[in-house]
Amino acid sequence: MSENSYTYDHPSTFNHDIPITCVNIDDDKSDDICASLRMIFEEVGRTLNIKSLKGISIAVGDEGYRKAIDLIDSSRQVSNGEVIGCALTITNIIEGGLESYIVLKDVSIVPLLVEEAAKDGGQVAFMLQVIAHECAHIHGDDLFHEVMGDIPKIEEYKSHYSAFVFDISIVGWSEFSACFFSAHIGQCSEQSFRDIVESKVEGIVDDLESFKLMRLEPVDLLISVYKNIGNLIKFSSYYIGWMFNNELKPEKTKLYESLKNSWFLSYFLELDSIYEDILSKLSNKQLEFDEILEIGHLSKRIAEHFGFTTTVDRNNRTGIFFNN
Repeated sequence: MSENSYTYDHPSTFNHDIPITCVNIDDDKSDDICASLRMIFEEVGRTLNIKSLKGISIAVGDEGYRKAIDLIDSSRQVSNGEVIGCALTITNIIEGGLESYIVLKDVSIVPLLVEEAAKDGGQVAFMLQVIAHECAHIHGDDLFHEVMGDIPKIEEYKSHYSAFVFDISIVGWSEFSACFFSAHIGQCSEQSFRDIVESKVEGIVDDLESFKLMRLEPVDLLISVYKNIGNLIKFSSYYIGWMFNNELKPEKTKLYESLKNSWFLSYFLELDSIYEDILSKLSNKQLEFDEILEIGHLSKRIAEHFGFTTTVDRNNRTGIFFNN
């Protein structure tokens, strides 16, 4: 299925009998598509732990994709940012255990839908990488839950700043670990990850400076700034996960070369060190949740670089942003 070898002589962790739901897909095609999909998941499940996967949905079109996600969890939303969602993993803790579901949009499984695309090595490699990445979310979630157990929920954080730190940390770790565990499968995503980090590093400067001129209320300013910084940390986490998978130090990558004269280089290296520390402690089962939050706390230091100071009121209820 790919030039990249990832199948070993291990029993698969994939439950071949789990349901696959098809949305907006013709019935006469669905059986063959589902059979092929089960074979792929069977192989990926030989190197990634996907025992907690309880169901898969595949959907044609944006509306079908939203419907498929809504059937699993109506609180989830399709990404509408720089990266348009083409796949999603939903994991919930049920009675102390994990239950995961994967939703795949048609653009991520074109070789299963179009006969000619099945002969296109590039499209097949892209499909395998998307599926492996979603499976790696499950693998990483399982490992994280095994070590950490139940973690706080975002609604438990009373200030806007603390909630952003939590969200940025969880999202960053999730994307880092998914890439770390899956980047060797299917298409190499180095260039696409690098392109989006470089774009965000360049664009965020104008975005943050423009917020200073908008006369926003403090909380609205905080939300605008931290969403932008959070996205930069998330996309950087993709790239660093790919780096760790390939056992590369930052200075050996093309992204490092492009960041040499950038304001962001020191923060990128700091994020790299944070993930290295987290992985080391996770492997020794000594990780504390506050150490995960170091990912999100990096956002405050980036905000300070651009002249923003973050404060929290006495009641710890509202994160306030002041422009220096």
